[in-house]
Amino acid sequence: MKSIIQTLQLRHFLYQQETHEIKVKSNTHSPNPVTAQFNRFMRKSMIDITQHQVTILIKVPHTQQGQKLLKTLEGQIKEELSSRNTAYFFSEFERHKNELWLIGTRK
Repeated sequence: MKSIIQTLQLRHFLYQQETHEIKVKSNTHSPNPVTAQFNRFMRKSMIDITQHQVTILIKVPHTQQGQKLLKTLEGQIKEELSSRNTAYFFSEFERHKNELWLIGTRK
């Protein structure tokens, strides 16, 4: 149950608010495609909490802008997870293909 709750909290934390650009003539809003793709990938993030280990999986966006946005958030993500799981030490992010892994071990 703890894994599910923290997964939802992580997804909410990673969600980026879309900035809308107003088109002058049609007076409609168009979403930022970089933010939309970033949010789609962040919806696939998940946390697995066991008695001795916390494992975090974050999918890496395919675009350079999305990867840059994720790279700027890495420190904040690690800080957020360590504050929620104070009984664990966290390693650095490890990238395997299109996935970022963060593993925390019990103190």
